[in-house]
Amino acid sequence: MNKNNFENNKNDYIAKIQMLISKINKNLINFDEYTNNIKKQSIQINSEYLIKIEENTWAKNTLIKSFNNTSHYKATLEDDDIIIYNNSNNAVFAIKVYCAPFIFDKYQAFMLDKKNFYANRALLVKDKILSMHYDLLYNKNKELLKLIEAINKDNLDIISFKLPNWKTSVELEKVSERIKELDEAITDRNNIKLLTINITKEDLQYAYNFIKNYNTTYYYVYVFFDKAFIISFERVLELISNSNLEDSKYFIENINNSIIIKIIADDEEVILENIEFPKYTTMVKELENGMIVSYSHLGCSNATLNESIIDKL
Repeated sequence: MNKNNFENNKNDYIAKIQMLISKINKNLINFDEYTNNIKKQSIQINSEYLIKIEENTWAKNTLIKSFNNTSHYKATLEDDDIIIYNNSNNAVFAIKVYCAPFIFDKYQAFMLDKKNFYANRALLVKDKILSMHYDLLYNKNKELLKLIEAINKDNLDIISFKLPNWKTSVELEKVSERIKELDEAITDRNNIKLLTINITKEDLQYAYNFIKNYNTTYYYVYVFFDKAFIISFERVLELISNSNLEDSKYFIENINNSIIIKIIADDEEVILENIEFPKYTTMVKELENGMIVSYSHLGCSNATLNESIIDKL
């Protein structure tokens, strides 16, 4: 890839990126540790692995096709990045594509219904506790009573209390059971996770190295099977450099010794809409060891590119 292909009109961009990086805990991500040497990992080639490859290829091809169907932009796959060119044939930004096998709107609606179900259950149990055991709680533990009174739909994410285990009377035992029931409903509600944009530490380190080499902006596109979201590298840094936003706007997980930044997808811009459901073709592959595995090939889909978002990038 030729550095001169990119429009170099972002003289202050790298300085801003470096300022944001300086605020990020190096124990979380050390951007100076990036290396081009990819560690060889033992990959078990099976149907699941091949399907994942096919899904990622479908997502890239669908995004490229959407750009190339416009009169303003062209897209090409160079190495593992999609490079976007303008009408002057200047590369204007780069994109890394991920694919998640969900119909976003349907999955979100289903999970929100479940969250609301458990939230309503928690509030129902709360009302039972207050209507049936108010005086007992008032005399036994006023602080716990105040906390239960304060519970509402807006604070279920942050509410917590120590479960009592009262046994000295039948009524106290019932109160303990009901408070346990309340805690379980809140826990069930909070354990339901909505879809996120998941970016690895290594992909962030790679993006920073790319930006330093080519002096251009870098984006991530997360493709679901009905729509796709876009988020800039800069936006990711703004989020993770602000610890106050952790567990509300983003989450951090360590999976198999790999740090994953999970960002609420609904908070970001939609770049593709009306994604056509892909056509599947069953494929069979013989592995080196003679094993036969089957997987599905996904045909490229049509989609609507949100050009108003692209024009602002």
